[in-house]
Amino acid sequence: MKDRCFILHGNPGSSALSDPEIQSFEDAKRHAIVECPYAADPARCSPPCFACVRVAGARMARAVIQFQPEASEATLALERDRFRRRGALPPEDVMAYVDPQHGVQRITDPEEVVQRVWEHARAVLDLKPGERVPRSAERYTPPSDVPAALLRHAEQGARGGKPGKVARDEASRPRAPACAPPMGR
Repeated sequence: MKDRCFILHGNPGSSALSDPEIQSFEDAKRHAIVECPYAADPARCSPPCFACVRVAGARMARAVIQFQPEASEATLALERDRFRRRGALPPEDVMAYVDPQHGVQRITDPEEVVQRVWEHARAVLDLKPGERVPRSAERYTPPSDVPAALLRHAEQGARGGKPGKVARDEASRPRAPACAPPMGR
């Protein structure tokens, strides 16, 4: 599995978090990183009623290491099922997901959304076959010499949040205003 601090604080808008050759902030500093062109201003990517596969996948990976007793393929599958049950596309919140890995493609099929988010979470965690990493109560702080482009920003992504923090109770979180249905419906 990748370094926990890197998973908790890494920028989901960069290629570093899902690159299998990059396991930590130290590795990321040595590689050329491709940042999503919309990371600085997500509103340019899509309307506010759209969500990002990279951001959702990073959240799913963070939930595994923060809330599950261990990080494993089985606990990642539990988080995927929780995401599916919660509804990847609740009509009042999100109309589609955007996948920067596939040319900023807009995905409206709920099963495809779940699949893409889960695939991204798998890439972020980078668990080896059969690997089981116990949960840790340790607090993780990124090194002070990490470039800002590699760090997760509170205002970045769908509804932001404190770096490394994942809210378990999605229903109690403040929501963006409801989306207007697309024209022609």
